[in-house]
Amino acid sequence: MATTLQNIIDLTRYRSNMENNFFVTDAELTIYINNSLAELDDILVTDYEDYRVSSFQSVIPTDGTSNTIPIPSNLYKLRGVDYQINHEQNGTYWLTLFPFQMPERNRQRNGLTNILIPYRTGLSYRLEDTQIMIMPQMQAGGTYQVWFTPKFVPLVETTDTLNIQMDTQAWGEYAVVDCCAKIFNKQALDPSGFLAEKAALQQRVRGAMKNRDAAAPKRVSNVRFQDNDFGAPFGWDNF
Repeated sequence: MATTLQNIIDLTRYRSNMENNFFVTDAELTIYINNSLAELDDILVTDYEDYRVSSFQSVIPTDGTSNTIPIPSNLYKLRGVDYQINHEQNGTYWLTLFPFQMPERNRQRNGLTNILIPYRTGLSYRLEDTQIMIMPQMQAGGTYQVWFTPKFVPLVETTDTLNIQMDTQAWGEYAVVDCCAKIFNKQALDPSGFLAEKAALQQRVRGAMKNRDAAAPKRVSNVRFQDNDFGAPFGWDNF
């Protein structure tokens, strides 16, 4: 059975001996809970980045002047950008793009690149404030797939439920003990017991979540030799 916001409120009141004491209101508790869950979510999506990944597709017009992809308002972490290749012999497939640094923004305007690499494997991207810039600009037209981690969605209604990543292993307990510590602080009581419990839970979460794919260990990504359309190592197209 999924854990609801009301379940967390009730458990927090029970753990902090506030069942019949409304010194902290349910509305204030909801703010505490969402702040604690957002902190837990940050651990999930920034320490190991394998949680809550989503994607969308976007088309840049082939007019030679357009080269940006608007990003959704709920984008928190960009995870990757793919370009759709329509190859004569190999059909349609996705090509992984790599980011460029701002000082490199004009590096790929070399005309020789466009002659030798007709399938645009020289494309690269940079995440800006509200958009993703694709370079070189003249060759940016086409279909893209963007992988990203959405922002944490707060619980609003008492019937709202924790997402499965937080609920499966009872990691939502993290919010309970964190809220209890905040309640004790507000009452000028000693929160050290709850803070110690929170630290233990944080260690447990970080230890358990670090390798969702337990079938194989993590490894360093190979960005030096990525096959392009011609079987050449990635990097040949960055003249």
